[in-house]
Amino acid sequence: MSHLRSILITGITGLIGGEAAFALADAGHQVHGLVRASSHQEARARLAQRAARSGRQHTHGITPIPGDITQPLLGLATQDWQCLRGECQIVIHAAAETRFTAHRSLAPTNASGTGHLLSAAVELPQLQRFVHVSSAAVTTAPMHGVIPDDAPHAGFENEYVRTKRQAESLVLASGLPVCIARPSIVVSAGLNDPEFARAILWVIPLAVQQGWLPLHGVERLDFIPVALAAAGIQALALTKNAPLYCNISAGPASSVSCREIAEALHHRRHAASPLAFDPLPENQATKKPHKALNLYLPFISADVVYENTRMSTLTGIPPARVPRFVDYMDSLLSQISAEDALLGSLTA
Repeated sequence: MSHLRSILITGITGLIGGEAAFALADAGHQVHGLVRASSHQEARARLAQRAARSGRQHTHGITPIPGDITQPLLGLATQDWQCLRGECQIVIHAAAETRFTAHRSLAPTNASGTGHLLSAAVELPQLQRFVHVSSAAVTTAPMHGVIPDDAPHAGFENEYVRTKRQAESLVLASGLPVCIARPSIVVSAGLNDPEFARAILWVIPLAVQQGWLPLHGVERLDFIPVALAAAGIQALALTKNAPLYCNISAGPASSVSCREIAEALHHRRHAASPLAFDPLPENQATKKPHKALNLYLPFISADVVYENTRMSTLTGIPPARVPRFVDYMDSLLSQISAEDALLGSLTA
């Protein structure tokens, strides 16, 4: 893993793609970051803004490239494309639309965008590996179990999950040397950035405001800090003979139950009283108490965690050493105001 590579990463202004880019650049690799921008100047400015969100003062080792994965050949200028063709050895595809919004299509980015990137990757003569950052949410069945790394697509589907499944299928059919990373619920632990914190965790203060959830409380959640996601992606990109599929997850040892979270919220004064759990019959599933919260309830109700033995072998991080969400959630929740929670529910 010590041999330095030339790496193209999409989605570097996002949470996971940004942290993966910084980790690889810090390790000495030459990172080319695709940025949705109309000029090199704008791309550099957007990368600098993303670095600041991680508390970084520089972007050494990362060359931002203006482009757009929704366009053929990524919308790249001829000079930029020729540069990539001349040296790019690894592609990491982390760009994605992650909102669970039901009223608009995510396919132009998540599915078609993946297709455009694969078409470009085929033309890279030195390509050694294509790492596709998917999502553990592509499979949430069987319920109440531990999902293996190579589990087939199954379980609940919304627009986000549907397009991520489509993207995986495109990657598998490409004929390229591919790896598919399936991160579980990635949160911005270690970053002081309310927008990143709010992206998923707005659900918690919203639930606290209601005082109850239509769940049993035993449902497990598989949260991981973004640094672990970045470490897993880096290992998949650089390790010889990496597996085709790899969950990046808290796993059985470090997942947490909804009741554990509720008790920690009360104990640490995030909630005036413990959250109540009162599950609704299945035929009442469309009558959940809050429309936005309903976007996540099917995934929470699945009560699944994701096997992480492969991830442990790749990264050298024992499953029991993966941080548990209740041990670091305070710093994240302290960044989310009531207004942030409401905004999160409106933009989910």
